[in-house]
Amino acid sequence: MPSIARFSFGLRLALLVLCVSVCGEETPVDSKDEPESSGGRTFRTILQDNAGSGPDSSRVSSVEFTGRNFLNPLTFPHDRIESVYEKDATRALIDPRFVPFASAEARYLSDDDLVIGVRLNGISKAYPHKMAWYHLIVNDRIGGQPIAVTFSPLTGSGIVFAAWSGGAINRLKFGASGELFNNNLIMYDLNDDQIRYPQMTHTGISGVRAGWVLNTPPFVETTWRYWKQLHPDTFVISINTPGAYDASEYDVYPYGVYRDPDSAPKFQVFPNLEDNPLAGLYSPKEMTFGVRFIEKPKAYPASALGDEAVINDTLAGRNIVVVWYGAEQMAVAFSRDYGQQTLVFDRIPSVSQTYPFMLRDRETLTTWDLKGRAIAGPLKDSVLQQVPGHNAFWFAWITFWQDTEVFED
Repeated sequence: MPSIARFSFGLRLALLVLCVSVCGEETPVDSKDEPESSGGRTFRTILQDNAGSGPDSSRVSSVEFTGRNFLNPLTFPHDRIESVYEKDATRALIDPRFVPFASAEARYLSDDDLVIGVRLNGISKAYPHKMAWYHLIVNDRIGGQPIAVTFSPLTGSGIVFAAWSGGAINRLKFGASGELFNNNLIMYDLNDDQIRYPQMTHTGISGVRAGWVLNTPPFVETTWRYWKQLHPDTFVISINTPGAYDASEYDVYPYGVYRDPDSAPKFQVFPNLEDNPLAGLYSPKEMTFGVRFIEKPKAYPASALGDEAVINDTLAGRNIVVVWYGAEQMAVAFSRDYGQQTLVFDRIPSVSQTYPFMLRDRETLTTWDLKGRAIAGPLKDSVLQQVPGHNAFWFAWITFWQDTEVFED
């Protein structure tokens, strides 16, 4: 297990705070005089609604949290935060240099390396895990749109946030606070270091943005090999980008055997795994794809999905389909609601070298690829709406979302 010194060097928690506001500078309402529920007090917050209106959409609403989670800043257990290194001990990358995938400056990557892939406004970019182990956050622009790509190595979670606020493009940038909660990166706003966001909740827990939620544009995690196949026009961070290390540094995973499935979390979690009835279902480091609509989460552990899977599901009243391609470690979720129809998908053989299988909906017999695009049939050229979801270690998902549903084969 890496030492704290090595942890400080290799895992400099990168903070990314993204806040999308539709109502100016309205802040959460102090609800100290409101009645408590089992989950805490009601407060005013910005709620994520990506599936409906796009990556920068939010709505203001009153929410009474009742689940066992850490979304309510009024009841957040600040005393459980671990200070493990100095703020910005490892600095986030800001506006790194990108090159085409065939460039010599991209040769530090091997095909099996995992990347976080983002495509926005006709531009595709890849953000390698091996860089994220050391930098944790990349503040970038894609197609003119500011984003923050974050990775928390101790929870195995990579999440992308839209990094602008308000009706105009007001860019936000984030850095590493030096703090962890339940082993998860706590991010801070480079313009206001009193603002803190745990990455996995992406809800502010302090400062003027307490109770505000950061929104997520579409992204996927997969291998570098498969991202290149899906997006042959992709760019990737150059090894010569300012602030980057020598390529040999990125070839070394800085946490030793930490990713071994049965290994324990680096730091104690709250509540203890021994008190969590879900803990024994899978190994602590089982990679798990999770989908969440506010307080309604569901986990899809990789070992329960087999080699390939197309799962028609309903979560929080929303109809979704989860697609899994195990060989390239890619999970993605889409809405099954298209127009006035709710589609049901089947996995069918593929004749394409890019896609190992495809989807066909029973209602219109349209064929869809793994990017959610209709390639044949009555709905040809249509595109499914991607639903926010991300990977995390099993222990992390069930600790943050103790009321999670769990997919069973």
